Amino acid sequence: MAVVPFKRARRRLSIRHYLCTEAGPFRVTSRLARELAHREVAAPQFANSVQRMVEVFVETVGGEIREIQIRPTNVRFDQQGKADLHDTAETMAVMVGALEPTKVGENVFDVSGES
Repeated sequence: MAVVPFKRARRRLSIRHYLCTEAGPFRVTSRLARELAHREVAAPQFANSVQRMVEVFVETVGGEIREIQIRPTNVRFDQQGKADLHDTAETMAVMVGALEPTKVGENVFDVSGES
């Protein structure tokens, strides 16, 4: 008797970054997005502005798209055109802080974020 192994569908996750400008969406490579976040590069055309950026997570299985998740954010650029993520980080800290569990009993916590 011969045993034939079945190939499993390969699962692949990818992330794509888009900068939404007045001229339309502009795809940003992962490397450029990382360099912008670390303030290693500047985009002088966006100096002193706030731009929308979208991260798109794509899951494919066997070459077919299974799920797409979109996470929008805003990026503030300083006078040199370098991304300043301080406002974004501060906003996230406030949101995460609001979601801290509240102790309502000895062994009971409310994780809804509502007081």
